[in-house]
Amino acid sequence: MEKNRQKIAGVACLTLAFGISMSHLILISSEMKPIVAPSYMASLPSLPEKQPLLPPPLQLPEISSSSSSEPLIASLDCPKQEDMQAQDVPAPKIKKETLQISRGETLLALLTGAGINKSEVQQALAALKPVYNTKTLKAGQDINIKCKHHPDQSVELVELSFYPDLGKNVSLALNKDGKFKATALETPVKKELKKISFKIQSTLLASATAKGIPSRVITPLIRAFSYDIDFQRDIKKGDSFSVVFERHYDPQSGRDRVGDVLYAQIVPSKKKPVQLYRFAENGKVSFYNEHGASIRKSLMKTPINGARVQSGFGNRRHPILGYTKKHEGVDFSAPMGTLVFAAGGGEVLKACRSGGLGNIVKIRHNKEYSTVYAHLSKFAKGIRPGVKIAQGAPIGYVGQTGQATGPHLHFEVHKNGTKINPMLAANLSSGKLEGKALQKFLAAKKSIDHQMAKLSESARFALNTRDEDQS
Repeated sequence: MEKNRQKIAGVACLTLAFGISMSHLILISSEMKPIVAPSYMASLPSLPEKQPLLPPPLQLPEISSSSSSEPLIASLDCPKQEDMQAQDVPAPKIKKETLQISRGETLLALLTGAGINKSEVQQALAALKPVYNTKTLKAGQDINIKCKHHPDQSVELVELSFYPDLGKNVSLALNKDGKFKATALETPVKKELKKISFKIQSTLLASATAKGIPSRVITPLIRAFSYDIDFQRDIKKGDSFSVVFERHYDPQSGRDRVGDVLYAQIVPSKKKPVQLYRFAENGKVSFYNEHGASIRKSLMKTPINGARVQSGFGNRRHPILGYTKKHEGVDFSAPMGTLVFAAGGGEVLKACRSGGLGNIVKIRHNKEYSTVYAHLSKFAKGIRPGVKIAQGAPIGYVGQTGQATGPHLHFEVHKNGTKINPMLAANLSSGKLEGKALQKFLAAKKSIDHQMAKLSESARFALNTRDEDQS
């Protein structure tokens, strides 16, 4: 009871003090002298007198005279601090993405560029080190990551994985203890045969590319066929082409890789079919015809891919000089920068500028034959006088140097110093298999023929469930 009286007395004192203060303000305002308006304002209409602005009377709550001793404090239901924090801070977002390593870029730079803290990336790389050397990753490698994106813009790495090689999976995961654990797993790689056949529409290279044949398959075949086939004269629209090659693929990652070319055939409209079989003799792989004779000759007829004959051997009207002159070579029209190959193995005699021929390379193949390649835009790396090169090795690039109306390759064949028609040059076979080597080849040929018989167009024929080449 006594406590209630004290509270009532306190409230009464506060009310009295507030009333006295307001009364004092009213008294002061009543004693102020009125403001006399200037004479020119006498004619203005008078405004209604306003009452002084007084605050509304203070409404005090009724205080019970009950004898209850409970304090007069309102009870509010306040949320706990941890509940308020849970409501204010949203949960981190989980995001998956695939990054790709650029040329000269490290995995450290790639991940920090994605917003992941550098020290965290370094911990991840340290965990990866025992299972895989990330310095060997190549440009274009896909890196799959899973991260937590927090509201404060920080990014936390949760998972990482990539396939550095066919049949190999490297992964990294953040454990509950906050540490990274890395693993490297070998996955089964399957091998299959793939056969593609088509009618040539323009050039063999263009038609093969349109059919989805990888350049790694068609390019060496064009070189091999060029020993027997003049692609400018022998191949016509509608001629047939077939190829059988291996494909290695990983069902888990979906990645694949082209394997060995086992067989190829061209059926020209006016010539006998030319067949190639892959065979390894003493560790050296080459192509042979169905009789076991090497497809390689002393010289290639066309030392360039996908070109057309612009001008043949013999008399012609010179395109720049304007008069008739004997053309002592063959011109192949091709886009600027197209790679030019050595028609045969030998020694580089010249790699220099030579008047109207522009940049030339001259190769001596033996005591009898040499070849010249002119109007090159530049020489291939390492090509200089005295260098020994193999047949089919890059020697330069198509250009327009010297007296040339457009980019093309001028190709000459010299026999005992005399320029002869490259298309009619003697191309003797480099040899035919004999004895046990021939028997091995015929057995390999029989196996290839048997497998091809089971194939339909673009169908698969599984050879193995494990890629033996992954060792």
